[in-house]
Amino acid sequence: MIFIANAFTPNDDGNNDILFAQGNEIEAKATFQIFDRWGELIFKVENAPINDENFGWNGMYKGEKAQGVFAWKVEIIFNDGDVLQEGGSTILIR
Repeated sequence: MIFIANAFTPNDDGNNDILFAQGNEIEAKATFQIFDRWGELIFKVENAPINDENFGWNGMYKGEKAQGVFAWKVEIIFNDGDVLQEGGSTILIR
């Protein structure tokens, strides 16, 4: 099962600062994309390991602190070759 938080708070307190793909006992790679309310791609990472926040979004866009609701898409490619695609939204709270 894949989990993407429905809200995050990138305020550098060490808790919930990065939006990234998470899952239990999953060996896979992910392509993770974030879009603003107009559908503009504002973040993308490919071949990201699941559960590694180093491959997540920190809430910045073009050097500015983003805020609001953002859509996301994730494509998970499991080690056995199966593919899972999901989408949703998250709230960035400042």
